[in-house]
Amino acid sequence: MKRIALICLLGLCLQVTAQKNYQRGQVVVTNGDTLKGWIDYRNWNVNPTSIRFKLDSLADNARQFTTTDISFFQVAGDKYLKAIITKDMLPVDINHLVPDSTVNQQTDTAFLRVLVEGPVLNLYEVYDFKPHYYIQDSTKSYRELTYKCTLDEVTNRMKISNYFRGDLIAYLILRPQYDKKLARRIENISYTNKEIGKVVATMNGLTGQSVPYVSNDSKKSISFYAGAGAIYSTMTFSGDANLIGDNVYLKGIDFGWKTGPAILAGLELSSERNFKELSFRLEVAYSSIGYKANNLVIRSNSSFDTVNYEIKQRNITPSVTGLYHIIRKEKFRYYIGAQFAVNLSSYPANAYTAKHPWSANPTHSNDFISFNKTWPVINIKTGAIINQRWDIGITGSVWCSNVNTPVMHNKVKQYVLWLVYHFK
Repeated sequence: MKRIALICLLGLCLQVTAQKNYQRGQVVVTNGDTLKGWIDYRNWNVNPTSIRFKLDSLADNARQFTTTDISFFQVAGDKYLKAIITKDMLPVDINHLVPDSTVNQQTDTAFLRVLVEGPVLNLYEVYDFKPHYYIQDSTKSYRELTYKCTLDEVTNRMKISNYFRGDLIAYLILRPQYDKKLARRIENISYTNKEIGKVVATMNGLTGQSVPYVSNDSKKSISFYAGAGAIYSTMTFSGDANLIGDNVYLKGIDFGWKTGPAILAGLELSSERNFKELSFRLEVAYSSIGYKANNLVIRSNSSFDTVNYEIKQRNITPSVTGLYHIIRKEKFRYYIGAQFAVNLSSYPANAYTAKHPWSANPTHSNDFISFNKTWPVINIKTGAIINQRWDIGITGSVWCSNVNTPVMHNKVKQYVLWLVYHFK
């Protein structure tokens, strides 16, 4: 537990010193010049009004750009374009409904996130307290696709108005070939960037031209990895000596800390939209560990037995791990998390020999303990990823036991040092 506490303390200390998330990007200033450098990417849920930018990733000072300074920026696969827009500011929360006749428009200069660019329509998103979606045609004007949730002044009931569907149908009608299937699809879509974005991209594709840009909102990434390590483990037993008979030997045995080899392979799932703040791993590991002891054990007040005990254990361990990345830089990431695993174990050796002072014939057994062949493990995991490839990590057990009977149980403590390579 002391080792686990040190791991957690290290994680907290590194969290305090966590750096900003600067990633490669570019900005276009209002005079038309393009600057390439590093942008502090914050995975904005609400569209940013300013960004931090620096030409050199190692520089301490950063410039702050607003809509006054730049007309466009791009980072982490996201594009943002400055535009003057009119926003419908009516609430869509059912607890704050307003009468249907209410009008609340606001003009704003904002960074619009580019969702789709194409020959017919461009699609943009602005989020403040609710999402706003804008389309832009050949006139280059920005038109909001509106969705309203209001209070019907006649029936005094909630009224939902999907005006955005009619706006999209109007553009579809202008196409040389009217797509009835796409029209039916538009009549049922929800007011989300995913569904509207697919419709706009499909509408652009009807021209036969390629769609220049479609934002990947999910931005899920999968990284396969494999590695090897060393397992460091010990085992202790406890129970009622009056009930467990010959197993009283176990209470006096000190196996000490033993080491063994381990290998693993798996995949890591993460999302660029949260700049890999969280990730999840599915993996399978194989390990082998051996325990040996040669101890004097007090069997009674006048009897001392010499006990030799050997256990060999082989584990196939599938697991699922949730990780929180405290430091998130392009070339260095530090994480901490929890792992739940199941050991599928075999025991090629499980033998003890007890030599007695009162007999020339020792007691011997090749199957002294009935170990569980399937047993759960809860671990804490921490480590660092260097250059997006090399992963050095430590896994420490919080709880695991492979013997648990009414009269006897054990505790297995294990720590594993891993060196892992991520395939891109």
